[in-house]
Amino acid sequence: MKISASLPIEIVSSSESHQLAEKLIETILHHVRNGVKTIFIPGGQSILPFYNSLENRMKEFKEAQFCLTDERMVPILDPASNEGQIQRSFPQLYAQLISFHQADFVDFLTAIQQHDFINILGCGSDGHFASLFPTDEKALQSDLCHSFRKFDENFHRHSLGYKFILQSKEILIWICGAEKGILGRYIKEGNLSIPFVKLLHDRKNLNHPITLYADDSARGGLEYQWSNAN
Repeated sequence: MKISASLPIEIVSSSESHQLAEKLIETILHHVRNGVKTIFIPGGQSILPFYNSLENRMKEFKEAQFCLTDERMVPILDPASNEGQIQRSFPQLYAQLISFHQADFVDFLTAIQQHDFINILGCGSDGHFASLFPTDEKALQSDLCHSFRKFDENFHRHSLGYKFILQSKEILIWICGAEKGILGRYIKEGNLSIPFVKLLHDRKNLNHPITLYADDSARGGLEYQWSNAN
């Protein structure tokens, strides 16, 4: 259900991740039926319930193409590869996935800018999404693409750029788990160096607010942290 909490953001929530995934899919289908052809999706583990539901409904997305919001630049067979995870476990989705590894990927993004597209983002408890991290000073200045290497990783991450994501027709953020409740504190504090907070702020100024899709534990944490932040 949609809830109106003290948080200044719309939240769609459910106690079950499968039900939450189905609600998200219905929103995406609405855009596809109205002409949107490109859907950007996050990698990671918390998004797997969405992948499972999407794989079972790919017949409804025959006219759509999908692309990851970011990829670890390792061989696709490497366990760290977001694309490899889809290839191994979600073959119907993979058949309609545009690869971050293709040589003309930047040309693809340039062309996509001329059309409507939507972004589904995951968000870490540090406020990062895609591979745009608070510790990366250049992340929020990035245009089409961004490359970043974390100090504890031996590979680069390639990501959609912040300004590209900002152009999305709609941005839907998937948040699951009580540990994500800290994001409510970040919203209250308004620290614009945190990508998640900056994105909420900039989209609101563009009159294109963001919708969160959160399970009940994440929603409860968000509201608690928001209410108790100074």
